[in-house]
Amino acid sequence: MSAITEGAAALAESFAEFGSAVAAVDEGIQGQVTTLSNTVSNIALVRGLFNALVVTSTGSNAAVSVTALEMTLKDGNGHVVVISNVNLSANTKPAGQAGTGAGSLDTGNFASNTWYALYVAYSSTLAEATAILSLNSTAPALPSGYTFYTRVAWVRTDGTANAYPLSFTQKGAQARYDVRPGSNVPALPIIASGAAGDCTIPTWVGLPWAAFAPPTTTDLRLLTGSNGGSCTVMVAPNANFGAWNSTTNLPPIMHSNVGSYLFTDDDVTVESPDVYWASNAGAQPPTPGTAGNYGIVAVMGWTDNI
Repeated sequence: MSAITEGAAALAESFAEFGSAVAAVDEGIQGQVTTLSNTVSNIALVRGLFNALVVTSTGSNAAVSVTALEMTLKDGNGHVVVISNVNLSANTKPAGQAGTGAGSLDTGNFASNTWYALYVAYSSTLAEATAILSLNSTAPALPSGYTFYTRVAWVRTDGTANAYPLSFTQKGAQARYDVRPGSNVPALPIIASGAAGDCTIPTWVGLPWAAFAPPTTTDLRLLTGSNGGSCTVMVAPNANFGAWNSTTNLPPIMHSNVGSYLFTDDDVTVESPDVYWASNAGAQPPTPGTAGNYGIVAVMGWTDNI
């Protein structure tokens, strides 16, 4: 065998060894990729992760808008999609009129004084998203071609035949009524006013809150005050708290004022269909107050369990 032939054979053998080494490395990489892929696919990604979620309604038309930088949606098989630069709207219709699915009510007719869940849905086939209103709090009836969805808020229609959404702004999970002149929220909704129970014994009175906040509410933001003069007002999540002047079992919200206006806003965690309050005339309940004085509790908004 000539030197050239021997050199060619050695070179061929080197190439063969190099090819085997590359194949082994490639096989190892493929194994790592497969393992990584399986790991990612087995992660239980959560529906409803948001970045900069904002939901608004002006209370003077039928539109509700929802925007977000990003959000995660999930289908019935547990698959997840992340959509970006969300900018959508859903519209109510007058009471008794049917929705249209995408951009409206998923099924049935609109009604006044009703809470509707607001969803964002996505179609991978159409590569587009839409907003949907629904009476179903967990699973809307999706339009054809849409399989991914997540709930982002609740919307309540007003008491008129227009059934416009009440004016509100939600950022993340916190929603607040927007007081706007000429809208359907010209002032904060009052959940209670007058004299109730007794702040000294104490005697608590239940306040149903379902008309003022959606069913998935975790906390109510309440504004307590009086119509002036002397008054004591207390609010609590249940009826197990003490008197206005207790030092061992203090009511979560309490104010007592003499001869001036005083207002307090705070969150109350909801534990049942009622929150509880008591209201006496008199800055200190044993002391007679000015005739006609009474307590007031208004709802500023809620925190949603989304």
